[in-house]
Amino acid sequence: LVAGNYIGTDDAGEGDRGNGANGIHIVDAPSNTIGGATDAHRNVISGNDGEGVRIDGALATNNVLRRNFVGLDATGTLDLGNQLSGIYVRRAPANTVFENVVSGNDGFAGIAICGNPGFCGGGDIGTQGNAAAGNVVRSNRVGTNAAGTAALGNAGFGVSIDAASNTVVGGIEAGQLNVIAHNGSDGVVIFNPPATGNRIRGNSLHSNGGLGIDLHNDGVTPNDVPEEGPPDTDDGANGLQNFPVLASAVTGSGSTTISGSLSSTPNTTFTIDFYASAACDASGHGEGATHIGSQTVTTDGSGQATIDVTLGVGVTPGAAVTATAVDPAGNTSEFSACQTATSPVIP
Repeated sequence: LVAGNYIGTDDAGEGDRGNGANGIHIVDAPSNTIGGATDAHRNVISGNDGEGVRIDGALATNNVLRRNFVGLDATGTLDLGNQLSGIYVRRAPANTVFENVVSGNDGFAGIAICGNPGFCGGGDIGTQGNAAAGNVVRSNRVGTNAAGTAALGNAGFGVSIDAASNTVVGGIEAGQLNVIAHNGSDGVVIFNPPATGNRIRGNSLHSNGGLGIDLHNDGVTPNDVPEEGPPDTDDGANGLQNFPVLASAVTGSGSTTISGSLSSTPNTTFTIDFYASAACDASGHGEGATHIGSQTVTTDGSGQATIDVTLGVGVTPGAAVTATAVDPAGNTSEFSACQTATSPVIP
C-alpha cells in the first residue's frame, strides 16, 4: 500500500521537487494499491522526470491505482506535470486505474498502455512477453483539473492503447465513465496488433486536439464497404470496426429520435452508443461529450442493419449527435460523422 504521500513535490504538494526518474515504479509485483478509497489515501505524484506511475512486466497484475493526482498539485488545480506519461502500464495485465486525475503530463499520454511484442518504450524491465491484456480504466479525469471544470490537458494523447487487447475504458453504468478532455492529441488512440477487443463506452470525450477515438492513429478511418462480398472485413486496431452512419436526429419534448444504419459483419448483434456535444469536431466526426443512450441492432445476411431509436433524453437543437458501434467482442469503432439535432417539424 502506497497512500497519502507527496512524490515529486515539496511538502505542501505545490512546488516541483521531482525525482530524477519515475515517481512510483512497480516491476513484476502483483496486487499493490496506490492510493485508496478516500481523499486521505490520495498520493500527489507530480513533477517527476519520468512517468508518474509505471507498472512493468507480465507478473505485475491486479494492481490498483485509485484516487491519485498524477501531474497536478495538491489542490488539484495547477499543472505540475511529470515529464513523461502520467501512468504507464507496460506489458502488465489486468490492472485497474480508477478515480484518478491525470493531467498536465508532458509525455506520450496521460494514461499509456503498451503490450507491443516488438517495442514498448522504456527498456526491458520485468518479465516480458505479455500483451497487457484486460486492463481497466474507469472514473478518471484525464486532462482536466480535479473538479473537471478547467483544462489542464496532457501534452499527447489522453489514453493510448498500443497493441493491448480487451482494455475497458469507461462504461455506461453509474460511476464508470472517464472524462477525457483538453489533451493535445486524440482522446483515445488504439493502434498496432494485437489491439483488439478494446471496449470504449460511455465516456465524456471532448475538446481534444485530435479525434475522440482514433483507430490506427491516422485520423478518420473510412468504413470498409467493398463492392462485392460482406462489409467490414478489413483488419487492424479493434478490427477497424465500421462506425454507424446517422441520417437524422430530431429532438423535442424530452426525447431524441435518431435514424441511420450500420454496415458491418453479417448476422451479428452490435451495440450502438449515442452521444451529444455542443459542436462537431473539426474532422466532421465525433467526439462525444455526453452519452445519451444505446440501442442494439442485428445485421442481416448482407451485413446491413437499420438504426431507429427514440431515447428518453432531449438534447439542445443544433447539438452534434454522434455514435459508435461495439461488436460482441468489445471492438469499438471510431465516432460517426456528426448529425445536427433538429426540432420536430410541426405541420
